[in-house]
Amino acid sequence: LDRRARAGEPVALSAEVPELIELLHEVRALLGDRAAS
Repeated sequence: LDRRARAGEPVALSAEVPELIELLHEVRALLGDRAAS
């Protein structure tokens, strides 16, 4: 079970990375707009 969980972690993370990156860009854009204004 531990081996399966460890093997599954990178797969889950790699699938979530693009979504996290998009969220980061959106947050930075919002913060940038607020700081500019």
